[in-house]
Parts: sequence; structure tokens; C-alpha cells
Amino acid sequence: MKTIMLRYQELHDQDGIFLWFCFLMHFAGMTTENLIIAYSQLSETKLQLALFQHNVLKFTNAVRTPIRTLLKAREEPTFQHFLYVFHGAMDTSNEEFRAFIIHLYADYCKGGPTKQLSMLDLLDRIQLH
Repeated sequence: MKTIMLRYQELHDQDGIFLWFCFLMHFAGMTTENLIIAYSQLSETKLQLALFQHNVLKFTNAVRTPIRTLLKAREEPTFQHFLYVFHGAMDTSNEEFRAFIIHLYADYCKGGPTKQLSMLDLLDRIQLH
């Protein structure tokens, strides 16, 4: 914690009020309760495209919020979270979109370029298709 404060001090020329504001913004939402909520929002039952009326934008935005909470707390999405996103996105009636997701999923499982994507990058790719 002290090293993070020192980093902010270096960047902001010892400005105490601005330093405190930046520190609060950086660590906002990192309570244990918020992490528990974030993990619960990333469960298999909550990551189904059908729950978002098959709206890919709503689906990806719903995943982004808890992922950002995890990242702020220096937690990484797990392999299981990636699987939930893939499986949830496959739950669509659009055959072209489903084929795209299956292709990404297969590439991810083989260790291809999709495996190197962060969760936020994966969500961007899903959303842009």
C-alpha cells in the first residue's frame, strides 16, 4: 500500500488532495463485499445471453462490470469465467454468431491467439462481431 501511495506522490507532485482523490478512485469498490458480489455476477447461471434478451451489448456490458471490479482488486478472471462467457454467448438463435463464438472457443481451447486475450479484449471481440 505504501509503494502505491509513493507512486501517486511522484506522479502528482506531492499534491495531497489530488493524491487522496486518485488513491480513492484507484481502490474504489475493492471491499470484500464487492468482490463477493462480482464473483456471484460471474456465475454460470447469470451469464446467459437469453437473460439479456439475446442482446450482445447488454451481455458484454453485464460481464465488464464485475470483471473491472476484479481487476481493480488485482484479481484475474479464471479459466472458468472464460468458459462461462463462451457458453453463455453460445446460447443464441443466430447461427452465424454461434459459429463465431464456437470458433473463438475452439481457438481458446487449442491455446491459439484467443487464449492470449484478456477478458475485456474477448468481450470487445464478441461485441464487435
